[in-house]
Amino acid sequence: MAPEKVGNQALPTDAQITGKEFVVGLGESAEYEWSGTPGECEVKYDLLKANAIAGNGIEQVRWHNRTGRGTVMYRQARYSGSAEDPYAEIEEVYAVDVMRDTESADYFTAGTYELSDDECVWVKLCAEQSYDEDEITAYAIDADGAAVSWKQWANWTFAMKQLRYHLIHGAASFVDTAFVARRTRYGVRTSQIKASFDDINRVVDQPNLSSAVDSLLDSFPDGEWLKKPPQADYLKRGKWRVTEEWHWATKWSVIYGGTWGYTTP
Repeated sequence: MAPEKVGNQALPTDAQITGKEFVVGLGESAEYEWSGTPGECEVKYDLLKANAIAGNGIEQVRWHNRTGRGTVMYRQARYSGSAEDPYAEIEEVYAVDVMRDTESADYFTAGTYELSDDECVWVKLCAEQSYDEDEITAYAIDADGAAVSWKQWANWTFAMKQLRYHLIHGAASFVDTAFVARRTRYGVRTSQIKASFDDINRVVDQPNLSSAVDSLLDSFPDGEWLKKPPQADYLKRGKWRVTEEWHWATKWSVIYGGTWGYTTP
């Protein structure tokens, strides 16, 4: 039986009318309504409004006076999922284009055409100075004025010539692919999302994505993941959006806890 107001007692604690509303993409909300004298309902309205401002998961409060009869209603903040875990979650994976220096391409950093640091520096210097083949040989000298054999054009490797060709023909950079994994959670004030600021801008383990994503994507290439700071946005009407992001690269610098950096031969 629905609670009733008897005699001069105040409005009952439990709502006299209850209901639910579900909106695709937004989730479900519950509504609670009381009726009584306009004064009693206005007192209840003020109480519910204070609770809403305090962040108790109330999305909307409304008071009406109809020809001497008052009603007051409030709507619980909308949620998706269970009442114990009231938030909706969306996971996304993006491939993004990034520009990298040509000499950092895998072609020149591993395998048959790998270049040493000194070879890269010398080739870039020759390209920047627009040295021709004879000038490359003429300037292939060390601090004592002696010719350095590997710097002379006749001794350049195919990889050195390939890099020079790219640089002098305007191809100092190339398009590479990186990945961004994003998890977005939409919740109400009572949601327990608690995105962590631990290890931000540090290399971490691969993000643990849901089985749904794993069933769509076989696996990511070998690489390292950089955790970015989480973001929380208030969407009004008691709803929040919390976003977490991880950025993939083949290697991140040791500055971020990755493996790319100077190594002793």
